[in-house]
Amino acid sequence: MNAIKYFLVLVFFALSVGCSTTPTPSSEAIPTPKDRVLAFQDKSADKTSVIVVTRDQGFVGGGCFYAVSIDSILSARLDVSERAQFYLAPGEHLLKAGRDPQGGGLCGLGSDMWVQRETTLKAGETKYFRFSIDMNGTPDIHRAD
Repeated sequence: MNAIKYFLVLVFFALSVGCSTTPTPSSEAIPTPKDRVLAFQDKSADKTSVIVVTRDQGFVGGGCFYAVSIDSILSARLDVSERAQFYLAPGEHLLKAGRDPQGGGLCGLGSDMWVQRETTLKAGETKYFRFSIDMNGTPDIHRAD
């Protein structure tokens, strides 16, 4: 009987770890607290474009913040199911997603591994991005709309 319980625990753990994150609709995501949104928060006449990044929900990476960088500037530290909004000038921008470089302990491991995507914004345009993490813990950022 003890072996059966041990086996069931292992199966449950393997299934839990093997799951990647699942999308959280931007409209249902929690706004990231202001102390973790670090850049591109000033609306001005030249910053008419918006990027909204929503982090997925799920077990993988759930105990750590993950970070978004825009144009090589650390822009936000996101928790599970959070979204952050950034005000940018129209033109080309580089988005990066990865482990929080400010994370300590196990959350700081792998903070040098980033995925990047380029996007071009038109004046007045809003683009939505999904921040996901696969079952290997690898982050990704891609269009969500």
